[in-house]
Amino acid sequence: IRSRKEIRKVERASGGTARELLLAEVNPLLASQGILGRDFLNMMLELDDEGYLAEEYFDEQDGDCLLHRVQRDLLDLVNPEEAEPVDWDPADRSIQFHSCHSPLREVEVLYDQILLMMQGDSELAPSDILVMVPDLPGYAPFIRVVFENPYSGTTKLPFSIADLPSPGQQVMMDAFLHVLGLLRGRFKASEVLGLLDNQAVAARFGLTEDEREVLRQWVDEGGIRWGIDGDMLAQEGLPVHDQVSWKAGRERLLFGYAMAGEQGRSVAAVFPYADFDEDFSPLLGRFLDYYDTLVRFRKHIEKSEAVGCSLADWGQMLLDLLAALFSAEPPFDNDFLFLQRQFGTFADEEKQLTSSPALTLETVRACLVERYNASLHARGFMGAGITFCAMLPMRSIPFKVICM
Repeated sequence: IRSRKEIRKVERASGGTARELLLAEVNPLLASQGILGRDFLNMMLELDDEGYLAEEYFDEQDGDCLLHRVQRDLLDLVNPEEAEPVDWDPADRSIQFHSCHSPLREVEVLYDQILLMMQGDSELAPSDILVMVPDLPGYAPFIRVVFENPYSGTTKLPFSIADLPSPGQQVMMDAFLHVLGLLRGRFKASEVLGLLDNQAVAARFGLTEDEREVLRQWVDEGGIRWGIDGDMLAQEGLPVHDQVSWKAGRERLLFGYAMAGEQGRSVAAVFPYADFDEDFSPLLGRFLDYYDTLVRFRKHIEKSEAVGCSLADWGQMLLDLLAALFSAEPPFDNDFLFLQRQFGTFADEEKQLTSSPALTLETVRACLVERYNASLHARGFMGAGITFCAMLPMRSIPFKVICM
């Protein structure tokens, strides 16, 4: 069974026709929407050569409603476009389509229709209902507004929203991925300072919002733009100088601290930062501690990649980087532990591998994104009451009512 698109692609490649190639669309709905299921079943059937036994558990529907007709057509490979037309009962509500003018109105209509179905079927429970949403984060606020505040006199339906990350976990994971990108990048001043906007990073180095504003002033007036030093600029094909680099700006700030009150003098061709206030000396120390931590891990990663870094090595490095840059104190402790658990599994997983290949930072970063998405989509499915979830392929859906 192939979709029309697949059939045309194979015909063009082979020069034959669908009949000659034994390709058929048969049922358009199954052919276009069942591709992942088809490939999955083919993989399962291949296991039969290894001693597994395949048995069929397809049940034909006896009812005459529209939904049962569609299900029978899928099972019996009937093309409705070629079959005899059937009479449709206007009272048949087994498959419904509703046209709404806004996301909020969609959720309101959904709520009304669920109430109507539950009134018509006393055995239908909220846990029997699934709502699949293509843009779950965008719809979540409307879902909460409608389902947590039902109309006067109507029943409040229990519900749960799956596949949504904890706000703190998402923010911390986004910040950590930003760190990995920063360590591989050009050390732009905006990126280095931007990371401090994450509250867990700011708390780790004891930086308040007012202090971060002072740091932005120092970096801007100190002429820091990008690059660790002149060598990094040279790697980008630019002249070897470090006047806009962090190295030069760091020296200006340190000389400004050491020579406070002695304006207009230069030392070793370095002009100290002029507006340095001695009261901000502890702030300078914490800021340089933060910056030096980034540089240290960048060099560590470069060295590790040069000699080859295994999965277990990366796991330990990520744990060290997490502890060095992020606060583990409340209210960040739960989010910190979430990332710690993610990285802590690397060593155990390497033991299950037949070989231990060397990995790059880009590979590890892509792995973290995939792991996070997988853990996100496994969270909260089939919770209490009506389940709202994302539209994920190959998800088992044991529900009596499915809404989209």
